[in-house]
Amino acid sequence: VILLLNRPLMSETSCHICVFCKREKYQYACPRCGAKYCSLPCYKSKEHASCSEKFYKNLVLDELKSRGDDGSVAMLLDEIAGLDISEGTDEVDRVINLDDGSDLYDQLSKKDQALFNELLTTGKASLFMPDVIPWWQSGEDIPSKVSVPSFSNLSRTEPSSSVAFSACNLVFVYCFAFRCFNGDLNDLIDETVAVLTECSSLNGSLDKATCLTEALSASKHALQNVHGHNYLAMIGELVTLCDLREILKNHDYRIGALSHVYTVLKEASVNNPKLRSQYRKLRFFISWLQREPIDLSLWQSLQSELDAIINDCSTQHNVPDDVVKRAKTMQSRKKLIVEMT
Repeated sequence: VILLLNRPLMSETSCHICVFCKREKYQYACPRCGAKYCSLPCYKSKEHASCSEKFYKNLVLDELKSRGDDGSVAMLLDEIAGLDISEGTDEVDRVINLDDGSDLYDQLSKKDQALFNELLTTGKASLFMPDVIPWWQSGEDIPSKVSVPSFSNLSRTEPSSSVAFSACNLVFVYCFAFRCFNGDLNDLIDETVAVLTECSSLNGSLDKATCLTEALSASKHALQNVHGHNYLAMIGELVTLCDLREILKNHDYRIGALSHVYTVLKEASVNNPKLRSQYRKLRFFISWLQREPIDLSLWQSLQSELDAIINDCSTQHNVPDDVVKRAKTMQSRKKLIVEMT
């Protein structure tokens, strides 16, 4: 495409004038209509907009269609249909770094930047993200259990009941972070640590719950305002609650989830000493989880309370019963979000 747009014409015709600016000698020919132009600004001028806009738009549509015919592509095509690409900057001759999100964002018109920001703040951007199958759904690649001191070596007193609520709170935020970052917690370690430490019970101000409902509500409100964005909307409250439910059912899953958080914080704390207190707090949670014998009645009680929370959530959002069932079995995250919004 670039070669076509910037194909020099024969030297014997280079003395002709650009049909758009009427000043400079033309150097290129439009691959669609054959119009002779001198530069990319002229190619994107209003006089050529009817041709150039269709050309760029068709390139994007063809690329998206080649990736497969699924719901996310169809929705993105609808969004692109309303984009305005005629307001680009005049400084577009330079090469755009496709690996630099800021560079790409700067090339959008003000209208398209506003549309992009709306997709982020409403959570609809998640519909264009690739599906991730979490390990607690597949049963594969369960995080390895980390080695921590026994609980008796960390505490001489019996833990309060709030420890269970705090642990569930942290697993809830972990489930959200795992889906939000497509499982790449270590690759996106700064973002992951920010979510885990600001929105979970690792944040002392969110570690004062007296029941599971309070514990989850605290994190839910925190996730709805992370640096001005409603991050929880990107994944869906009901989906995250159902993820938590799957993990609470299995003792190894509970330890695996917090072990994953442990490895992330351990890596991040090397360059950030301020995380060490939260790292020690997490170690306390894991040590508490690993105590023997397992208190089965405690976890059954927590699961029952969580079931009630999930039912309340589905009723609050008027989610149909069949959609709730699919959320609980975690079969189709994208379809679920579409039906809830």
